[in-house]
Amino acid sequence: MTKSRYLISTLFTAPFYWVPFSCIAQTTLKGTVTDSLKEPLSYAILTSYKSGNYETILAYKTTEEDGTFSIPFTKSPDTLFIEVRHISYKPKRFVITDFTKSHYLTLFVPANELKEVVVNARKSIEIKGDTVRYDVDALKDQKDYTIEEVINRIPGVTVTENGKILYRDRPISHL
Repeated sequence: MTKSRYLISTLFTAPFYWVPFSCIAQTTLKGTVTDSLKEPLSYAILTSYKSGNYETILAYKTTEEDGTFSIPFTKSPDTLFIEVRHISYKPKRFVITDFTKSHYLTLFVPANELKEVVVNARKSIEIKGDTVRYDVDALKDQKDYTIEEVINRIPGVTVTENGKILYRDRPISHL
């Protein structure tokens, strides 16, 4: 038998080896996270849960810069509970049952209502012409023990060791 015939006959008579392989069905949840103006939200965090008590995490993903996401699941769930979070928006939960279509998940800006604030301000300094008036009650602190401590808090006013009160290094003649 010639060399070429031997090669051909061994190719056709060689046993076939069947390699078994298993095919795992994989489900992928796809979609886009947007805000209320339909602008895509990048870097939103999607967390998928096994049940509605939102305790057992199945997978998590961060959206791309264009707001899109794709979360693969090796075991196809019947119902999926998704929580979407973003630093600037109110977190929202979604229930997904259809994995064949692309989902659009919308987040909204939270309504941050501040409680009423009343500001009561007292003028501590009043200037009329060449006269400067200071409200001592507005300048004093609870821990002040003497009037000297209050006077030292007035800008430009100092009290010397002998008790003279100076304003910009000039003695005050009328107090």
